[in-house]
Amino acid sequence: MFEVNIIEKICGKLAVNRYEFENEGEMNRFIEMCREDTGVIMIHKNKGKAA
Repeated sequence: MFEVNIIEKICGKLAVNRYEFENEGEMNRFIEMCREDTGVIMIHKNKGKAA
């Protein structure tokens, strides 16, 4: 299980959103998409344990 935390600026306020992915390929595609978004401030990824 892979987890990505995104800090982004929405309407002048900061928001933190967490996304979970089953495989690293999906996570990396999501991160690339977020890097193109000008509102994203920080991307933090974690490798978690499967439940």
